[in-house]
Amino acid sequence: MGKSTLVNSLRGLGTGAFGRAEVGEVEMTSQRAQYIDPRHSGIVWYDVPGAGTDRTTAWQYYYNQKLFIFDKIVLVHDTTLTEVCLH
Repeated sequence: MGKSTLVNSLRGLGTGAFGRAEVGEVEMTSQRAQYIDPRHSGIVWYDVPGAGTDRTTAWQYYYNQKLFIFDKIVLVHDTTLTEVCLH
């Protein structure tokens, strides 16, 4: 399961539902996208490109993705946290 799948699950959207974040086996999210939560008024989820990937380097990831504007950040990873998450 990846970040986009998590966003869809948190919003209660099953496979094929309208407005789902695109999911796949490779990096699907190339730009930050927002998804309104249909079950919780006022909640908006954001899906951002992965850090430290071929398309998005770790260099200034925090600033490039404007992560400083969010109230909460959920980290999703499949291995041990690396320097990307420590800066």
